[in-house]
Amino acid sequence: MIVYLYGEEFPSRTFVLLAQETATVANLRAAFMHILNEINRTDLQFRFRYKGIFWKDSKPVSDYVPEQPEWVRVEVVALARAQILAAAMDKQPKEPVLAALLREYDWFLKRERTLFSFKASIVIYLIVAIMLFATTYWFAGLWSSLHAFLALRNFPSFSRVGGCVSPMDPWAIRVVLFHSIACFANLAICTAFFALVMIDLKNGCGGTCNDWQRYSAAMYILAMLATLVSGLFAIWLRKNFLHKVGDLIVPALLDAQNIAEILAECAAGSVEDRRRLALELSAVCAASDQNKRRVVRADGLTRLVTLALGADEATKDFAAEAIAELATLEEGQSAIVNSEEGIRCLFALLHSSANSLQYAMSALAQLAKGELYVQRIINTGGLDDIIAAAHRKDINKAATEHLAAIFNGMAHFSYACRALLGSPDILQLLLMIAEDTDSTPAAQTWALEAVSKMAALEPDACPLGSEGFAIIFRQLKSGDESVRVASLEILSVLSHDLAGIGLIMKQDDLVPALASACRTGTPDFRASVALLCAILLESRKARTVLVRKGIKDLVQQLRDESQAQASIDRCLVALGAL
Repeated sequence: MIVYLYGEEFPSRTFVLLAQETATVANLRAAFMHILNEINRTDLQFRFRYKGIFWKDSKPVSDYVPEQPEWVRVEVVALARAQILAAAMDKQPKEPVLAALLREYDWFLKRERTLFSFKASIVIYLIVAIMLFATTYWFAGLWSSLHAFLALRNFPSFSRVGGCVSPMDPWAIRVVLFHSIACFANLAICTAFFALVMIDLKNGCGGTCNDWQRYSAAMYILAMLATLVSGLFAIWLRKNFLHKVGDLIVPALLDAQNIAEILAECAAGSVEDRRRLALELSAVCAASDQNKRRVVRADGLTRLVTLALGADEATKDFAAEAIAELATLEEGQSAIVNSEEGIRCLFALLHSSANSLQYAMSALAQLAKGELYVQRIINTGGLDDIIAAAHRKDINKAATEHLAAIFNGMAHFSYACRALLGSPDILQLLLMIAEDTDSTPAAQTWALEAVSKMAALEPDACPLGSEGFAIIFRQLKSGDESVRVASLEILSVLSHDLAGIGLIMKQDDLVPALASACRTGTPDFRASVALLCAILLESRKARTVLVRKGIKDLVQQLRDESQAQASIDRCLVALGAL
């Protein structure tokens, strides 16, 4: 994909980059930094923006441009902190990213110069090889000339125009490797021929020594030097060819060393400055776990909460994203929960913009994985905010997935949490998520898993109703295996209690739904269906009803399933008791 870069800093220029399928944003930034170095703009600190969304260094480009068109126009947004970067080529301590850029620039500059010297050495080597035809061992010139000719014919190409560094073809690496091996093999041969000639000269050549032998010895020495120099150039170039744009810059971009400085600047400045600093903090936190730990240990959460509770919506979104990133680490979760401002900030963000809502839901979904954190959410009254946010019309697909994860995590830990969540409103909300075609399979699975945990409390206290069962039966035929398994798990949980079996028996569509699900289910799923049938048939009250609903046909359908034989045998025994 071709990326055209434009921006206010370059009103009359457009830059072109080539993004590979696996390229990250950091790779693109590294390539653009080489262009900036070429035009003496290393003082510019920037981010890429596309369709109003700022790109994070650690993310692949495909996350922001999933459709992968042939070309795309991306804006280069200059940040306000350009003074951090020192001027290039001075002797002052370099900012890490700039230092990495200068080292990479040195790699490619040396590659460019060495390639010229390498070609000159091969030309000299070819001239010497031709002169070897006039030596005592004339056939040395044959393979030496062929070797030099092939090296020139397959000479690797490289260009560095306007800061755009061409990638090295893997064939070029193989060419220089072959050339270095051939050079040192020829060096050994020329050394042997030189030794033979010198022995002849020392022994007097049988009285026939002449200038031809002396010329041959001199030419072998010259050939040895030419092959040695050319081989050393090839070895150095092979090592240099392994370097690519971004090898040093990308790690430097992802490893933020100036977090304390960024946090200090968050306390002052204009709205625009604070917005860009919040953006930078969100990018820093998204880059690596090490950066997140640095932010937490530098008390960055306090600064982020201040930014997230400000008046500017964009600043709130960036700060919320950074807090959500911190919540992916145990250290960050502990800092949020142990801070009254941190946990209440997440609840406040649930009532903010759609983006802030999504990031707050993401953070709470991470917190819901720990029982102590769940209790903290409930004790601080966050459940009401979560339920209110769940009914917002602007809630997006990602936020819905996080919401399902929150309820699934909260229902996982204790009886008290499940009892609190087992209200008709929450149950209806979870079933709506499971039924919604816009929901992701992960969101549907987590919602159904939460329902199954609530159903394990008391079947009578789990008001599924006929509509709830209808949703579960429809999800049994879902195209996603995890959704089908989660739906079946609800029925399995209810089947372990007489009251639950009574609820299941009231559903006329039970057997048709199970039969339809088995047609597309995996062997493990079909075995689980067989086990459910066995449990239901072993209940006297349910047995007659199930036979009337056509359970025998379903059992017959499952008889060929090897993994379900034990359950099928139980079904047959129960049916034989009629």
